[in-house]
Formats: sequence, C-alpha cells, structure tokens
Amino acid sequence: MKQLILVSLAIALLFLAACGPKLERAVNTVFDLAPIAVDEAENQGAITAELAGELRVDIPDGQTVTNSLIAQLKQIAKAAPDRRALQLAAWQKAELAWLAIVNRGHFALNPKFQKFADRANELFAAGVRFYGGISAQKEPVASPSPPNLTDDQIEKQLQERLENLANSLK
Repeated sequence: MKQLILVSLAIALLFLAACGPKLERAVNTVFDLAPIAVDEAENQGAITAELAGELRVDIPDGQTVTNSLIAQLKQIAKAAPDRRALQLAAWQKAELAWLAIVNRGHFALNPKFQKFADRANELFAAGVRFYGGISAQKEPVASPSPPNLTDDQIEKQLQERLENLANSLK
C-alpha cells in the first residue's frame, strides 16, 4: 500500500511539473492521498479504528476548506483593483476554517498525521503572509514574505509547500 501511495504521489508530481503548477490539482492530489495513508496506518495498527474514523471526517473537511478557498480565488477578477485584498481575505478565511479542524485534536494523536497538519498549517500561514496578512496561528511561519511577489512567484512558493504537505504522508 505504501508503494501505491509513493507511485501515486510521484505520478501526481510529474503531472504537475508537466502541466505547470496548478494549486487546485495539487491540493486535491494531496487530500486524495491522505485517506489512503489513514487506511494504511489503521491496517498496520499505527492508529486505532476510532482515530481512523475521526481522520476520515477531518481530511475531507480539510479538502472542503481548500476547495472553497480555490473557488473564492477563481472568482476574483484578474483586473479587480482590490484583487490582493480579496485574495488575502480568502486565505485568512480558509486558514481559520482549517485551524478549526486541526483544533479538534485528531491529527495530534499520531506523529505522521501531526506532520501532515503542521505542513498544512505552513501552507495556510504562507498564503496569508504572501498576500500581506498576519497568520492566525499561535506560532506562524517566522520568515517574512518578500514584498510585491507576482502571482506566478506566489503560486510557485505555495506549490513548494504543497509538495512538503504531500511528502508528509510518506
């Protein structure tokens, strides 16, 4: 099963590299692999059936948050004069929704899934920071973002964090 996850991840990352960084595909790829990791951990006895059940709720809830974020970002017109402010607001809303899921405490019950949550926290904090905001997290990512990043530069930075998130499931 672990080999299936690694092969799926490798194919997804190659696909992303060939097609260019697309936030939506990358996020969905990661969240589609997470339930497989839950099943594997449960089958190996690394987590209880009860925790697996909770994670089977938390992970799709997280995917809903990211899909909502992506939908909001897509609705923002490229020529909108307040585009960056709207993008920041979307990222801030998504970060708060994600943190509500993390605060349920289920990810913290297993080191692998805690690492997944930590990497997702980094992704949301970075998204907020890249658009000029301050993360809502207790320990936000410390490094400041460079000023005036282009959309392509922001997408590339977020893609790197998504790869870290995907790697946390290995």
